[in-house]
Amino acid sequence: MKSVFRWILITLLIAALLWLVPSEKVVAETVNIFRNQQNQSEEAADGEAEALPALTEEETAADADAPSGGRIVPIPVDLRILPEVDERYYLSETEYEDPSLSVKLTSGRRYDTDYIIARVKIADPSQLRSALHSKDGKHGTFGDRLAKKVHAVLAFNGDSFRDNKPNDTRKYVIRQGQNIFLQKWGEKKNYFDILMIDDEANLHVLLQPTQPEVEAFVASHNIINSFCFGPVLVLDGVRQEKPENSQRANGVGWGKAAQRVCLCQTGTLEYAVVVSAGEDCPGNSGMTMDEFLDVVMDEVNPRIAYNLDGGNSTWLVFHDTRQNYFGRGPSQGKREIADIIYFASAWQADPATGAEGE
Repeated sequence: MKSVFRWILITLLIAALLWLVPSEKVVAETVNIFRNQQNQSEEAADGEAEALPALTEEETAADADAPSGGRIVPIPVDLRILPEVDERYYLSETEYEDPSLSVKLTSGRRYDTDYIIARVKIADPSQLRSALHSKDGKHGTFGDRLAKKVHAVLAFNGDSFRDNKPNDTRKYVIRQGQNIFLQKWGEKKNYFDILMIDDEANLHVLLQPTQPEVEAFVASHNIINSFCFGPVLVLDGVRQEKPENSQRANGVGWGKAAQRVCLCQTGTLEYAVVVSAGEDCPGNSGMTMDEFLDVVMDEVNPRIAYNLDGGNSTWLVFHDTRQNYFGRGPSQGKREIADIIYFASAWQADPATGAEGE
């Protein structure tokens, strides 16, 4: 009886074990399912890592410094002081770029004289502007101070505006659409070639015009700025010779080695400013006008090049800093001027970013 009971107990225990413990096949299938699920999870994780890789420290920093969104906004035609420029767009000591403005400075040496060329591209005509220290032209300031005041990216001196007097009948001065001096000289030829800049930021030069010729031109064009100095150095891509008017040629020291500056237009909304050192700059001989023209033609080859007031009136300012020291000390070889021509940014960043343009 005891043996029978023992066998019944053993049989029940075996049945219980078979019911509680899966067969080898079941165990194997269970393990395979688990492994497949684990592999799929790992493959999904690998796929996500390839699609969204972690940024390096350098990439994170670059992303933080990247310019924000915004838009190009034409600047009103007046003598207003513009907003400050976002410092992030100054890429180096010689280069600036935002979506509306590109400026790049290069330098060279010829005729034992250093020179600088600033190449500029703008997106809107309103970015080529002028500024006055005083509207009557009787007072001047240093060019870098005036450039900093109006937040110019690149600036350079204008004409001899400060020398205008009420009895000066040779000048026809428009600045930012405002008539500053509209003197009368009748049918006589003007002493100056007059530079006219229209509302498309195109340069035009009237060669020693009479007063009726100037008035007719202004009547048929929307002139934003005009300058009375010259002479024109390149016209319609053609290099100009020494003026027949010996008084004018002598006035700009055509054959003298001197410090020089000119504004060039190279294409639609594309420009260059060329400055050269003078004989008073250490290690420099200065350039005659013909030598200066060699540099302008060979390095820039512009449609138009117009000479501006050189000598110690020469100013080229980038990022609020005078560029044309040419070896002189900060207080040497500079003269107060009454006006500047400058290029400004028209880029307004998205106000949501808290950057410029708010």
